[in-house]
Amino acid sequence: MLIEEIIKQPIRLSLFIEIGMSVEARIRAFMRALGAKIVKLYLGNILNIDIETPMFTPSVNFSHHVVDEFDEIWTSPHYKQHDQYCAAINKMDPKTCKIAPYIWDSSIMTSNNIKPNQWRAKAASDPLTFVIMEPNISIQKNSLIPLLIAEKYHTAFPQEAIKVVIINGDRLRLSPHFNHNILPYLRLFKDDCIVFESRKTMATIQEAYPSAIPIVHHINNEFNYMTLEYLYSGFPVIHNCTSWRDFGYYYPENDINKGVVEALYAARQHADSYETYVAHSRGLIWRHSPYNPEVQAAWKHLIDTIGV
Repeated sequence: MLIEEIIKQPIRLSLFIEIGMSVEARIRAFMRALGAKIVKLYLGNILNIDIETPMFTPSVNFSHHVVDEFDEIWTSPHYKQHDQYCAAINKMDPKTCKIAPYIWDSSIMTSNNIKPNQWRAKAASDPLTFVIMEPNISIQKNSLIPLLIAEKYHTAFPQEAIKVVIINGDRLRLSPHFNHNILPYLRLFKDDCIVFESRKTMATIQEAYPSAIPIVHHINNEFNYMTLEYLYSGFPVIHNCTSWRDFGYYYPENDINKGVVEALYAARQHADSYETYVAHSRGLIWRHSPYNPEVQAAWKHLIDTIGV
């Protein structure tokens, strides 16, 4: 329902949850006039965004923070470290900041009766393929650490045929620092092992590289749904999400050496442990499922305690 339709035919509202970009404060006031409590739900890394935007794109202006009229601030668990900042920028008491349970469901990959590609072991004649899919638009999610993991792997096993596919690589190639100070010194580059590709969907990547080993990396962005998409499809994802350390192939923070160890293990052992890996991954997916009674109870508690 559009705001114009609500204005023409007002209805009783209990709760208005604002996600992503901000609406005007007067629209929130109208929602309140209809009886709604007003909540801002942050599902993005706003502190990183607010630091990097004025530094690197000073001409960009978007409605990220329009304050006033909020009753509470909610954030995803992996942005809990931002609660003080959320409160300050919205001129609210930090006690109004609460944690909203993280949710993810596989329907994003199976809608329209699409059957997601499942990982399969590579043929003996195929190169070992690492896929890196970071957006390369900020410090929080970029390809540099995964690329260096693949580089160290290649240096350790130079006789092994290898390919490194960097999705969103066109964004990475826009960086003069990367082009002049990093790329020319990589053995992967000298040996012509890197493929730079533009933005692709997860389905496209999994279809094009069904035997790939994905490597992901984050800073202050722990619950990366891309990791769950790989786990759901059985791909041996190498990641640095501490809360999910028991799933997939985990390396802490920026530990390139541990990343190489996990890459080696995934390359050598994943095919043999595939069925166990997929079954184990379902446990993590259920932990965050909107159909999980514990997740539902936590959301109900949030809604009940705001007094709608």
